Amino acid sequence: MRWLAVVAMVLWLGAPAGAQGLSGYGWASAGVHAALAQGWMSNLAPGEFGPGVGLTKAEAVAVLGRVAGWPADAGTPSLPFQDAAQVPPWAAGYMSQAYYAGWLHGVGGGQLAPNQSLTWASLSVLAARALELPAAPEGQVASLLSKLPNGPATPAWAQQAVAQLVQARLLAEPLLSSYQPEAPVGRAALAQFIYQVQQVMPDAMPGMAGSQVITGTVVALAIPLSVTVRTPSGVQTIRLSAQASVVVGELDATLADLQVGQTVSLLLNRGAVQRAILIQVT
Repeated sequence: MRWLAVVAMVLWLGAPAGAQGLSGYGWASAGVHAALAQGWMSNLAPGEFGPGVGLTKAEAVAVLGRVAGWPADAGTPSLPFQDAAQVPPWAAGYMSQAYYAGWLHGVGGGQLAPNQSLTWASLSVLAARALELPAAPEGQVASLLSKLPNGPATPAWAQQAVAQLVQARLLAEPLLSSYQPEAPVGRAALAQFIYQVQQVMPDAMPGMAGSQVITGTVVALAIPLSVTVRTPSGVQTIRLSAQASVVVGELDATLADLQVGQTVSLLLNRGAVQRAILIQVT
């Protein structure tokens, strides 16, 4: 398959905080790199992704709206909630579209609580609606929840949604131990969750590009046009644009720094935004 790459390839060396500040969150690196590559999340500060920082409902809906390919301001009607004025202006368009698409419900009493911390239980309900997942058989809900270490602690109002995600293989490793129903969802965890949705259901949302991490040994180079790698499933050539570059740590380098024999990991994306991101070299 022909893969196109544009402008930037980012190298992440993993050890200290590094270019994306992921120390201790290597399990979510594929998701974070997908989020940065496709533009639905960005660093909180230069070189700092903030992987453990929790998200509000408004922040999470804005991320999901970007993944779905929604415009930031679609001119949709205002929200029919008493606290609608509390929605941050940058999230108003996404929140409105999410509500009228049936993704988003209030918390009762005419309140939306847009700045409330997003918990795993709340994210599960939101995601199950957004992805239009089939219902889990009532007789299997408890069994499905038991596949998560903290699944049985899920509140009753979220149990069906969580069961749907487990049934669809969307709550799976490396997220199993991260799931704590009443705990806030961190930025890295949300990125990894969306990445796993991309793997299992690449056509679930129009803006979900579908991503794949490929790791192999460089066997040929045609800089700046392509890198050929040998993987367990065979040899694959990743085509690059003439403008592609590598960022090593925080220092710019050129593709000429790559060498035959190196082991590389590339995050390949397809869709509206097409990029190949170099995430590791050893």
